[in-house]
Amino acid sequence: MATAKDIREVVQPMADEMGVTIYDIHLKKRDREPVAEILVDAPGGLNVDGCSRLHRRIAKAIEGTELDEVLISVSTPGAGRRCRFPQDFLFYSERNFEVRLKDGGELGGLVKILDQESGKMQVGDTAVNWSDVAEAKFRLEF
Repeated sequence: MATAKDIREVVQPMADEMGVTIYDIHLKKRDREPVAEILVDAPGGLNVDGCSRLHRRIAKAIEGTELDEVLISVSTPGAGRRCRFPQDFLFYSERNFEVRLKDGGELGGLVKILDQESGKMQVGDTAVNWSDVAEAKFRLEF
């Protein structure tokens, strides 16, 4: 059976070429059929057309291979996802975030990456380390 690593090896070059980041690959069984749910995003977001374009390229690349038995699903992780450092904050620098710290503190606002290597970032007016973050998500504004 195909592994997430097998799928990533095929998808990664296409994603790189399209400027897309692979967030995760979930392998599941649906009605005993293998399904690969590929979660992707890009700076500024990715729309249905972008996901469809990548899906078509993947389907063509795996045609006639052992991966051809795997149903492929390509989508974004969605606005309710837990944010990852630094991708989400770089991709959505104009969006407000909610950040819950491990010590129970809560911050909100725009996030600025101060140092990717050390994980230092600024949420609103407060500097924190990513290692101190319990959870970060988009602040959904209606």
